[in-house]
Amino acid sequence: ANRILLIEEQENSAAIICDLLTADGYEVIWEVNADQILNQLASLKPAMLIADLALLSHDAENIKDIQLTITDLNTKVLALLAKSVSESSHIAHHDTLSKPIDPKKLLEKVRHLTLTRQ
Repeated sequence: ANRILLIEEQENSAAIICDLLTADGYEVIWEVNADQILNQLASLKPAMLIADLALLSHDAENIKDIQLTITDLNTKVLALLAKSVSESSHIAHHDTLSKPIDPKKLLEKVRHLTLTRQ
């Protein structure tokens, strides 16, 4: 299943991502905050995490757990970058996408990353 976990607090950018990816056959679960990200990764086992990394916890312990879970599940990470990227969590990511979101780039990157996961 091409399930994608999206963590994004900006409704307009989340809506664009959800619409585009759902139309492309992905199942997108959108969360506004990242509090439950560990549980969600474990229960949803998403193929991909698309997240504004600034929203993820800056708690080192937590980051380590998230990183381990992502690695275990072989979940691909697409980092969303707002223009000012000062506060980004240190989670390894496979690719980045700048905001505002370019629909064509989003689809290209997601297709590419989910294909390489098989």
